[in-house]
Amino acid sequence: MRKREYIIADPAKRKNVMKALLHDVGQLPDNKPWVVTIKRLETPISDGQRKLWWVWMQILGDDMGDTKEGVYETIKHDLVSWMQGRGISDLSNEEMHALMEEVQMAASSLGWHLPSSMDDYYLGIESMQAERGKNF
Repeated sequence: MRKREYIIADPAKRKNVMKALLHDVGQLPDNKPWVVTIKRLETPISDGQRKLWWVWMQILGDDMGDTKEGVYETIKHDLVSWMQGRGISDLSNEEMHALMEEVQMAASSLGWHLPSSMDDYYLGIESMQAERGKNF
């Protein structure tokens, strides 16, 4: 039997998905052991998270005298041990949110302000340019 996934996300379709799942489990041969796994659906990081992340890396890199890639590698390997060398593309939406909260708290403790959204970034870019005396 081929691998099947049943995604229970829409409450209106939940009953039908459960029916299909139970039907397929009932069709499994009795002469073999089977493993049925249920796990939470992990959504990949959003484009907004990815864009904001790299804006943050650029801001931190400018303040630290490093590249955005250098800051990213430092965070990935030294600051956030639970990433275990994984890249941001390997993180779920929830993991990315946790990572960004951790980085924002660390930056805040050092007196650095990171925008909380791309809107904040674009709205505040002129004042940041004036404050820093350079373009991003």
